[in-house]
Amino acid sequence: MIRGRRLGAKAALTFVWVALIGVFVWQLYRTLAGEPAARLSDRWHRSTPLYDRHGRLLRDLPSKAGLRGHPLPLEQVGGRLVAATLVAEDKRFFEHSGVDGRAILRAVGQNARHVRIVSGASTVTQQLVKLLDSGGQLGPRTVQVKLRESARAQNLEQQIGKEAILEAYLNRLNYGRSLVGPNAAARGYFGIAPSRLSWAQAAFLAVLPRAPSYLDPYQHPDRVHKRQQRLLDDLHEHGVITEADYQRAVGEPVAPKRRRHPFAAPHFVRAVGARHPRHRGRVVQTTLDLELQRDVEGLVHTHLALVADRGADNAAVLVVDNPTGEVLAYVGSRDFFDDASA
Repeated sequence: MIRGRRLGAKAALTFVWVALIGVFVWQLYRTLAGEPAARLSDRWHRSTPLYDRHGRLLRDLPSKAGLRGHPLPLEQVGGRLVAATLVAEDKRFFEHSGVDGRAILRAVGQNARHVRIVSGASTVTQQLVKLLDSGGQLGPRTVQVKLRESARAQNLEQQIGKEAILEAYLNRLNYGRSLVGPNAAARGYFGIAPSRLSWAQAAFLAVLPRAPSYLDPYQHPDRVHKRQQRLLDDLHEHGVITEADYQRAVGEPVAPKRRRHPFAAPHFVRAVGARHPRHRGRVVQTTLDLELQRDVEGLVHTHLALVADRGADNAAVLVVDNPTGEVLAYVGSRDFFDDASA
């Protein structure tokens, strides 16, 4: 009996030493792994909206990665989309420190039961680290990469608050169709600000980042609706939405609109984009007057029709405010989209 107690005490002491060594090794690894807070200023996910002098949109120039994103402060995203995203991606976001041990154990059990990987247990912070480290590009998902992301996630949580992490994460989420972040997604699919989304629309958008191509709402609407309904069930089950909200949401038809990206004053927009690359990822208000631009475009077509019998088939007009040198209208050819005239 005494020997058994000694063996038990020795085993307990060994466990404590192994645990302490493990904690020391992990802390050392975290120190070497660093954290990606400096990359929060990267602009790979931001497009460049060009406005005329009165605030009317001329063109939203995609980022170098071909993405359209317009970051918003967290308070302007709207509580419904935030709540739907957290239930879909990381229910314990405000409870863990970057890595969710409970979710990891649950994922290990699920993966073992299905004899394949069905859950990765990545937290929102880990997913943000992946986005920051990769610039939005998918990379290898090895054990080494996951460990590094976990260490950097915990380090990041010590550097910035939960709200800042959530804001940065949401504004970098790919919702498909080159739309990045809640602002671009809500306006691109529904033509409204994200703060105005219904629960049905919020759940619809919240499922898209998991597989933007597989869940393309125009190509595979049935897939999106199935996942949307499951997410609404989860929102109801976890008490996020009331019974009345749940019934209203499951009965609400959600169909994204097909929207065209405006491209006004194309010669001017192309010139601004080419000559001012430093403005990439920023909001740019130009000197152009869109109303005057449209009047000039109409005059060009009218005049060309009058002189067509003399062999004239093209024209260009530049309207400048002489005292300031500001360009007010810029028509570079009869038709920018006709290669022969542009």
